[in-house]
Order: sequence, then C-alpha cells, then structure tokens
Amino acid sequence: MEAIQGIITGVLVGFLIFYSLQPLNPYPKLLLDISEKPWLLILMFIGSWFLFNYDRKISILLVIILIMVIVDIEFLGRKTYK
Repeated sequence: MEAIQGIITGVLVGFLIFYSLQPLNPYPKLLLDISEKPWLLILMFIGSWFLFNYDRKISILLVIILIMVIVDIEFLGRKTYK
C-alpha cells in the first residue's frame, strides 16, 4: 500500500515541478477542462478533502496543483492546448 502511495505522490510532485518550473509549457487538455467547468473544480476540492483523511501528502499536493491551475489560467493568462 505504501508503494502505491509513493507512486502517486511521485507523479503529483513530478507534475507540479514540470509545470511550475517551465511556465512556457502549455497545460494539457484535462486541466483546461477543469478550469472551464467550475463544478468539476469543486468536485476535485471535495475529493481532496476526503482524501486528506487517507493520505495528507497526496491531498495537499492535489490542492496545490488545483490552486496553481486557477492562478495560472485565470489570473496570469497562461496558454493551454486547444
């Protein structure tokens, strides 16, 4: 079970580092869908809240990624795939 948690944490950390340290890379289509549909964003935050009881690291990384997407796309105008 710890191996699965480690893999998920590694993927989320890699995603966070790849997109936060290279702002010229556009976001994938999945993140564009999340930013266009607020109900999907709310569901992800609620899912992160329930995940917090299971594993705090994964939940906090997911919240950081969601906040990063909101700030980058909505406020900074970062490019996304079309």
